[in-house]
Amino acid sequence: MRVFVIGTGRCGTRTFAQACKRIQNFTSAHESHSRRSIGDLDYPDGHIEIDHHLSWGLPLLLDRYPASPDTLYVHLLRERAACVASLSRRIDMDMFAALSSFVTCNRRTPELRRRAAEYFYDSRNAAIDLALRKPSIGSGYALSVAGNHLTVFVESLPEVWPLFWEVIGAEGDMEAAMAECRKRYNRGLECKGEQVREERP
Repeated sequence: MRVFVIGTGRCGTRTFAQACKRIQNFTSAHESHSRRSIGDLDYPDGHIEIDHHLSWGLPLLLDRYPASPDTLYVHLLRERAACVASLSRRIDMDMFAALSSFVTCNRRTPELRRRAAEYFYDSRNAAIDLALRKPSIGSGYALSVAGNHLTVFVESLPEVWPLFWEVIGAEGDMEAAMAECRKRYNRGLECKGEQVREERP
């Protein structure tokens, strides 16, 4: 079985990846192909890949690994306002604003950056939903399972982790994985690339 965890970025993929390290009968990795290859979709069986970049090529990934009893797709989301605030601080949001909105945007135009981040959040999640043929994210659910697609809000990860564990037939240290689900791993610009780890309330 292969598991692909995708989202917008700044949505809790690192937290998810840390929890997956406690699973013993799967390998797992966070953005293992990022900045190393172009279009490399080779992932071994018995592996969990957590990478928001995969959302850009999701139709190609689905063509290679159709959703089935052997392949699970997890759409990971974060509450919109918090995710948008984090996305708007990303350096590459300037480029996305220019490409998507045809406007000049830089770190001195916070309102344009926020609007670009909102558009990015909405358009990326809509594209993922469409590709996976799931209900709209506007319904505000914390968990939805449709076929072999799982949609999870990271804020609810501690509550829904046992179901994910059961769906993939995970073996390992469940308590340690649950503890990781309650932590945040943040590599935001304000941290200058250093990992910040803090307990979730």
